[in-house]
Amino acid sequence: MALNFPNSPSLNDTHTHNGLTWVWNGSVWEMQGSGGASVTVSDNAPSSPTHGDMWWESDTGDLKIYYDESETGAGSGAFWVSANGADSMVGISTSAPTNPQTGDLWWDSDVAALYMYYNDGNSSQWVSAASGATGAQGAAGAAGAQGATGAQGAAGVAGAQGAAGVAGAQGAAGSTGAQGSTGPVAGSSSQVVYKDGSNNPAGSSSFTFDGTNLTVGGNLNVGGVLTYEDVTNIDSVGILTARSDIHVLGSTLRIKDSGNSAQRGAIYGDASSFHINAGVNNLIAYSAGTERLRINGNGEIRQQSSGGSTIYELKRTDSNTTGSVGTINFTASDGHSVASMGAMGDGNNEGAHLVFRTTSAAASNSPYNAATPERLRIASDGDIEYKYDDADTDAEIGASQIPHGLRIYNTNNTLGRLAGIHFSHGSAGTANAGIFHETTNTSSGSTTCLGDLVFYTKNSGVSNMTEKLRITSD
Repeated sequence: MALNFPNSPSLNDTHTHNGLTWVWNGSVWEMQGSGGASVTVSDNAPSSPTHGDMWWESDTGDLKIYYDESETGAGSGAFWVSANGADSMVGISTSAPTNPQTGDLWWDSDVAALYMYYNDGNSSQWVSAASGATGAQGAAGAAGAQGATGAQGAAGVAGAQGAAGVAGAQGAAGSTGAQGSTGPVAGSSSQVVYKDGSNNPAGSSSFTFDGTNLTVGGNLNVGGVLTYEDVTNIDSVGILTARSDIHVLGSTLRIKDSGNSAQRGAIYGDASSFHINAGVNNLIAYSAGTERLRINGNGEIRQQSSGGSTIYELKRTDSNTTGSVGTINFTASDGHSVASMGAMGDGNNEGAHLVFRTTSAAASNSPYNAATPERLRIASDGDIEYKYDDADTDAEIGASQIPHGLRIYNTNNTLGRLAGIHFSHGSAGTANAGIFHETTNTSSGSTTCLGDLVFYTKNSGVSNMTEKLRITSD
């Protein structure tokens, strides 16, 4: 029977013929199935073709479709049919061509499917020329409603016997039996009895206890912790090794020579101070196996290191802008400050002045007391301030008294020697000007000499200063 599609189909209507099924998608009948047509490009026809296969004959440019009449019910013949004959056309678009003729082919580029315009004698429609691959399996349907409860089944066989119950409580202890006779004790009097390697009682003269003293001749190994409260006296001839702290209560830790006769040093503390007593001439501190600090028996202190790193650092740990950063204080035998040098904040935590103080009438241990006034200050910006608190009169200057002020000495009073101040600019420090005292008259063997006040300057391009002004001694 010939293939005959229904007239005026509705969306998703199906039509089955000779085991093949088509579905109306609203525009064309699409063939459903698991197979798929093949496309071959060659000069000769493919071997073993199936219904719907396409062959592009490359030497003539002719597209053919293999048509099996038994698949459509039209007959039993099977042959290649030209798809682009004189009255046929092949179109490629996303929608069906208008005004098609029977035998026309349309390649739907949206879904990559080939359709043929077919007249079944009753109607004309686009029909899928090849079946597509089988679609994915649909999702499982919802579970059906639960059926009614069935009748109760017959009683099962009896279960296995249960496990035995827990044991009952232990009965009361019986009365104590009579004491047996005392057996022999190993070892002599005062020896501590222990078990030997064969688990038999044994004694040793190296392990004794006389009721007061416990004596161990070999090593005593304590697996737990022996606290200092448990030990009141240690008389150790060898080396005492402590895992953590050593507590010395109310006494002194003394270090003696190997003969236990001469004391080499002692460490002790009281309520206000911690004391280290060298006991010999020098107290020496080491770091990294090298001597770093030595206090000699006469009180001299020496600190040493390599590479120029012999540095004493006085550090103030809190932020400071105007107070003392650190001070070295020199005191007399009564503890009064007679001189000091220290750093004072300049108003900025990153700057300080270097201040020197001296006195001839010390009155306090504090280096900052009024009796030890400031004499010299090197400010943080490099300025130098010299201070003194006594003004000289003309009579004093004219007399034998040496006036107060900045004094510059040259201990060599040979004629022509200079002592004074020079001025320079730049990092080289070369003198560009100066004021000097030049010795002009001296007596042999005398430290008193006369001299002139001489002013020197230097012109640009000249290497040495030259005299510009002289005030003679007369």
